[in-house]
Amino acid sequence: MQTLNINAILRAQPRNARYGAPMGSTDMLDDSPDLYLQRVNFIDGDYGPDGTYWGDNGTPMWCAFNAPIAQGTRVYVRAKTRNDAKIAVLAKMPNVTFLD
Repeated sequence: MQTLNINAILRAQPRNARYGAPMGSTDMLDDSPDLYLQRVNFIDGDYGPDGTYWGDNGTPMWCAFNAPIAQGTRVYVRAKTRNDAKIAVLAKMPNVTFLD
């Protein structure tokens, strides 16, 4: 199975910024028990690859996700380490398994 890349997925799905960058994003949840967990690479310190403005609070952004398209699960958490990000995701979705 090929590992998906959240940064490439976000770059391929830019958010509408006609009136300025959108602020943050809401979690999208489905029933998938298997999620990838990857760090979101910011551009200019505050913006995700899709143009979303997250602000820079100094803590890395992580995304747990299961699909390369807009449907499916995407859960965003701030955490210093990958392990802390797993704990934060599990607090929202206690029955998931991380694929990578």
